[in-house]
Amino acid sequence: MILENLPEEKLKAMKVKSVCLSKKRLVSPNPLWRKEIGRMRRHGFTLIELLVVIAIIAILAAILFPVFARAREKARQASCSSNIKQICTAWQMYAQDYDERAVPSNASVNGAGGHSRLWTASFLMPYVKNRQLWECPSYDNIVNPGSCEERTRGGIGYTWSWTPIEGPGGDVGWISFKKLSRLQRPAEFIIFGDATCMGFGPYNNGDFNAWKTGSWPASWIHNEGCNMGFADGHVKWGKPNSIQHNQLCRVSGMPDP
Repeated sequence: MILENLPEEKLKAMKVKSVCLSKKRLVSPNPLWRKEIGRMRRHGFTLIELLVVIAIIAILAAILFPVFARAREKARQASCSSNIKQICTAWQMYAQDYDERAVPSNASVNGAGGHSRLWTASFLMPYVKNRQLWECPSYDNIVNPGSCEERTRGGIGYTWSWTPIEGPGGDVGWISFKKLSRLQRPAEFIIFGDATCMGFGPYNNGDFNAWKTGSWPASWIHNEGCNMGFADGHVKWGKPNSIQHNQLCRVSGMPDP
């Protein structure tokens, strides 16, 4: 069609329509584009949605944090178990060098090295070469309680075998520097374990049940239990109720260890 041949009124009408269409395109965008803009505007979270997310994170944290804590303690327990295993091996090596006799818990040494008394760790040092083996990774109160005595409370103790007196449930002192052949059940006799002092078990063979429920120097530090090293060299973890009194000393009415 040739525009010059159209009437003037027709041309004006066509121009007005063209202008209106152009304005409509500018003011009224494509419906799909409008929908996209609506989605973009609704992309943020509402307050309720944020609160729900926070609540879910809090629940997950409450569930997972204790699991992580137990996992960390398991790692410390494994490290402590390795330390006790090496100490048990040193205990056996000492016995081989000293006519099959158990290392004493402590002994007077007439001022050797500036000390009047030495304890188990000092006697076993030639075999372990590392005093840090006596430090349990979970024990946080490592101290040397006396300058006159070479001893360190690092969280691992030797079975109470240093006082030759009678206790309420049996006797102590019988294993210290005694022949290992006196042990009837070495795989059941505990010689080292987690403790808050140098000795493992009831102090001076005191109240066994009180010790199992936390009386000093008990240390149920590894997931409500402790690591224990046995006279045959093996190490295992156990809870208080898994320990029998005659696994620590001789007890009247019970089989000898």
